[in-house]
Parts: sequence; C-alpha cells; structure tokens
Amino acid sequence: MLDVSRPYPADTPITGISRLQAQRDESREESSLILVEPDLSFLPDRALMLTEASYRVTTVRDIRELASLCSPRLFGIALLSELLGPAALDFAARFVRTEWPGARILFLGASQRVLEDHLYDERIEASCKPHELLKAIGTLHRTRSTARPFIVPALAANTTLEPKVSSSKQQS
Repeated sequence: MLDVSRPYPADTPITGISRLQAQRDESREESSLILVEPDLSFLPDRALMLTEASYRVTTVRDIRELASLCSPRLFGIALLSELLGPAALDFAARFVRTEWPGARILFLGASQRVLEDHLYDERIEASCKPHELLKAIGTLHRTRSTARPFIVPALAANTTLEPKVSSSKQQS
C-alpha cells in the first residue's frame, strides 16, 4: 500500500500525482459511510462503534437532513434504518442511489417488504450485535467491485427500462 500522507516530491510527474490522488479518493470513499438513523438511542453508539472501526461516519437523523447534505464526500456504504418508515426509507435509498451511485446500501431492519429489492444490497436485523454489523459492512466492501449497475432515471421515475428493438429486427 502506498503512503500518500507524505508530501509529493517536486519532480513527481502530474500523472503520478493524479494516480495517487485517485487511489486516495477511492480509499476515502471506501472507508466513508453514511448512517441514516432516526432513533437517538442507537445513533451515538453505532456512530462511535463505526468510528472506532476506522470508518469515517456521517450521521443524519431523517430524510430532510439527508437531502440537505451538501458534502463533496463520496460514500462507499449507506446504512439505512427501517425506523425511517416505508416512504422515507424508499426516498433515502433512491437518494443514495442518485447521489452516490457506487455506494452499497445496507438496510437495517427485519422486514424485506418495506424496501424494494433493487434499492438495497444487503439486509441485517436492526438489533444485530456490533460484530455482526461490522461483518456485514466488511462483506459489502469486498463486493463493491461487483456491485450491480443502477440506472438512475429508471429509479427516479419508478419505472423499468426495456431495451429498444431496432426497426430491422421488428420487421423480421
């Protein structure tokens, strides 16, 4: 692993700096996560546990805070609590998919029916033990490179896109 904390030498070519900056940004994104948790009894403990596990954690309590988040930070993972309620949870998942398309979503809740399957990557019980939550986050990090592609316009319109058939195929 490269040590990118040291200043660059004066003779470093621009391409080398760009490559190092890209690696640094990717590393930052992977270790950054957003926790959307309305329950103030869970929020501080979860945030502290994740921070102690070396994650950069941004916390928000509701979808208003999430939507007003003006952060250039890229998030690798979003943790969404079922306590948001069905409509707010749906909005939060769609917002994350739109703002940070590469982010994986971990749904903290018991009911799979609350959120459509394509809006989250993994689900874990909200009452999980800390080591179980960290294991689920670790699994999402390892599988980020194989993340499903998301088509943002389809999500925003709540529709599915169908492939166009060329006119020559239609005639045959």
